[in-house]
Amino acid sequence: MTLLHNVLPKAAQFACLINPTNPNAQIEAENVLAAGREAGVQIKMLQARNQADLNEIFAPSANWQAGGLVVGDDDFFIGRSAWLAASALRRALPAVFAHRSFTAAGGLMSYAANPNELYHQAGVYSGLALKGGKPSDLPVFQSRQAEFIVNLTTAHTLGLVVPPDILARATQVLR
Repeated sequence: MTLLHNVLPKAAQFACLINPTNPNAQIEAENVLAAGREAGVQIKMLQARNQADLNEIFAPSANWQAGGLVVGDDDFFIGRSAWLAASALRRALPAVFAHRSFTAAGGLMSYAANPNELYHQAGVYSGLALKGGKPSDLPVFQSRQAEFIVNLTTAHTLGLVVPPDILARATQVLR
């Protein structure tokens, strides 16, 4: 939410799309609402469990006003990255997502743990388990590398200028 607010500092309201069936949805919603309060931005929470819910949310007649969209981190949404990116663009809605597939499909920005680091750690865990390690004895892993991608083609399409300090923080810029 903060990255989106840095690109759209004059926006008064953002929407946040979450899947209420995701066990992390409540925590994610609370974090976005807290970030919104801190930035002085109202947050409209949108919930989608399935494609029918998404169709309703993004229908041309849907009347939710927002300067930008934060898409929650959820496997259901990841599987629909291209659909979500296209739907956000049809609404001329700048959006940020927690998976690189979204920006590759035309979304404005994505911010998430580096997938290569996660895959590496999964291999380490597998090796420890194959050597007889008990799952309860495995160390807790938290990613230390974030991946921040900005799609400048989408920014241009939306008529946005991404501030230089945001571009400088990006690990990848799509042109």
